[in-house]
Amino acid sequence: MNPCSSPYRANALFDAHRNDPEFGYRLLAVEARGAGESMADRTVWRITAANGWWSVFGKKRGKNG
Repeated sequence: MNPCSSPYRANALFDAHRNDPEFGYRLLAVEARGAGESMADRTVWRITAANGWWSVFGKKRGKNG
């Protein structure tokens, strides 16, 4: 992986997540590929998990949240 491509990948994923926060990492991968940033699903998961970009439906909340 080219070290310079990582910020572009993260930016493509962030844009897709901002537009559709209910998307999980697999759908974000499809959106990023559509924007021209090809990457494996595992790479997408690693970037989204590191940045805390979770689907609004994916993470369970506590009793008070």
